[in-house]
Amino acid sequence: MSDLSELATELQQQLDILNTYLKEKKLPQPSFLPPEGDVLKSPLDGLPPQVEEARKKAQGLSWSLSTLLQPPQVYLSWSALQVFSPLIKLT
Repeated sequence: MSDLSELATELQQQLDILNTYLKEKKLPQPSFLPPEGDVLKSPLDGLPPQVEEARKKAQGLSWSLSTLLQPPQVYLSWSALQVFSPLIKLT
């Protein structure tokens, strides 16, 4: 298991790969705001394999950091809901 600083450093390395690609291609940074024009188009569509791999690693690392920064009871509660929610029948 890595410590928080190691995870953050690795996350930054993956984000650097993604940011470099976006700058080279003059693409906008991902945003929560809707883009101009095609609403479903994202600067993350059609990434080259190396950049797509960095994006996926960054997602996993950010999830790991977020999870580690929560109190254990929050993570366990969330995990229980994820596992058991499909088994719960709504009436």
